[in-house]
Amino acid sequence: MMQKTAMLALLLAGAGQVAAQGTEKLRRPVALAPELQAAVALSADNYAYFSVGGRRETEGFAGRNPALGLDYLNLTAGYEHRWQPQWSWGATLRYASEPATFVRRSAVVPGLLLRHRAALGRVQFGQRLGVEYALGEAAYNAAPFPTTLVASRTLVRLRLDVEKTIQLGSRPGSFALRPRVSFEPAVFLRLQKADLDPDKRTIDFTSLRGEIGVQAGPQLTLTPWVGVQANYSRILIQTDKNGVPTSNGKLNTTTPVLGLDLRYTYLAHQPAADWQQLPTQN
Repeated sequence: MMQKTAMLALLLAGAGQVAAQGTEKLRRPVALAPELQAAVALSADNYAYFSVGGRRETEGFAGRNPALGLDYLNLTAGYEHRWQPQWSWGATLRYASEPATFVRRSAVVPGLLLRHRAALGRVQFGQRLGVEYALGEAAYNAAPFPTTLVASRTLVRLRLDVEKTIQLGSRPGSFALRPRVSFEPAVFLRLQKADLDPDKRTIDFTSLRGEIGVQAGPQLTLTPWVGVQANYSRILIQTDKNGVPTSNGKLNTTTPVLGLDLRYTYLAHQPAADWQQLPTQN
């Protein structure tokens, strides 16, 4: 009986130590993410788009000097071609900047993307695979996610989303609501780790977003959204006064986000009835 009691005590102690060595979690204050978008329908299967947006922190900090009211600024231009009804490819060019910090840092980020969209029952299921490469300071985070560690200049992003269009007008392309949920994991791609490179987690970022797009005709869309962005990093393992580890060296940092996107689409010579609406996230 005493042996069983001793073994149970050891198991409970081990379980308690494992729990004490869990992943640390940090929640940051809410961030605001406005964005203005313009899309140009070059033809039924080709379009270009431009956007200006970024992030505004709701907490104050020393040395703040925002640009356009934003602490993190993103200027993006892109082109996309649909070669089949469900498949498209494209290229993007993004200028990322942190104007609000003491040392103003920036990077130019070219990227390539592959998109697939198909009906799944009554909803539209989308997949977007993107690869970006940051040209700029090596230590600068040009990813559109907050992070404390930049493990590579190359960022790979996979976005999955489900969307439904609720037509409220009598004509195609008229007033409609577009509820949508998306999830996007992203990783810094590092093919080979040097001896001095810091350790990293398997997934570096995730972004979960829910929205309701208000489509006021074929050209104007207003999209309020809420989301949670998470950064997964490694930190020094913490110990107690006896040298016993109290954490496993992992930190999950989450940031709630409130966003608002406004898009205007210039259809040029493209009939509104033939235009396939773009995803609310480029």
